[in-house]
Amino acid sequence: MASRGVRPLMPRHPRNTFISQPSAGTQRTYFVLAIIRYWLNLIDPSNALTQDLAQLFSLYPSVYPGALGFPQSWQQEALWK
Repeated sequence: MASRGVRPLMPRHPRNTFISQPSAGTQRTYFVLAIIRYWLNLIDPSNALTQDLAQLFSLYPSVYPGALGFPQSWQQEALWK
């Protein structure tokens, strides 16, 4: 019997800052990373996930963030600051 993965959903009433509704949908890498960032901010507010992602995109310029569901100005979202 094949197992099914759990699909993330947009939080109904997040207690802390979250992203606006992603135009690319909730099944994209961006949305999953936003959820990870949300929880990391609760656990360790000084985490470096935003800087790490920006560095990865800089190191691998052939990776187009938009293909992963990242909006053009993703770093301007309050969650990523």
